[in-house]
Amino acid sequence: MDAGADLVELDYRHTKEGVPVVIHDAELDRTTDAFQRWKRRHVRVVAKTAAEIQCLDAGRWFGPRFAGAKVPLLTEALDFILPSSVALIERKAGDAATCIRLLREKGLVNRVIVQSFDWEFLRSFHRQEPAQVLGALGPARVLPGAEGPLAFPGNSMSRG
Repeated sequence: MDAGADLVELDYRHTKEGVPVVIHDAELDRTTDAFQRWKRRHVRVVAKTAAEIQCLDAGRWFGPRFAGAKVPLLTEALDFILPSSVALIERKAGDAATCIRLLREKGLVNRVIVQSFDWEFLRSFHRQEPAQVLGALGPARVLPGAEGPLAFPGNSMSRG
């Protein structure tokens, strides 16, 4: 954002108690000190609470000057990004209702873009919040019960 980016893309997953945190990987090993802290490999995001995950160092692996950086909650990241940029939120794991609730509470419906490779998630999201702009990632395909490549009834991009 210091460089003037108009759009910031981030990935999120849900923690054990369903809190969206900004992290790409399903496991905490590669980008945090989870192994050093808990002495086990393959610790999954969904197996830990947000408080446990936010105690990890998520910056040292990237370089010494980033040591101590924390895994942000999605709400924290949006608060940081939105004053000057647009957030492109890629859902990696978690239900649609939680993201919708967060966007509604913060007054962010249609002020961000939500995208996913999981078209069933997008269909569920669209049913619950049809006003939200969504991005379907991956090759075009027809979901069961849908007409056209996009499975959202009334979507202006669908064929049929």
